[in-house]
Amino acid sequence: MLLAENYFVLSFKRASAARGHLPRQELSVTEFFENREEKDTVTLLKDKFINDADRVNGKDFSSVEMETPFVV
Repeated sequence: MLLAENYFVLSFKRASAARGHLPRQELSVTEFFENREEKDTVTLLKDKFINDADRVNGKDFSSVEMETPFVV
């Protein structure tokens, strides 16, 4: 188990229903922060499908240039 500033990681073994009943190692990760919620869904959809905006369709992400996180 690991609890960090904005995420929780849990590793555990689960019994398998398969033949031999060997346990499986599983990993669960939970993030406590998300980006801010969009105020206007229509604008978000237009940026995604019509305008091809980088803020929606971008492939490069940086924690330095990200918007302030929205606490859930």
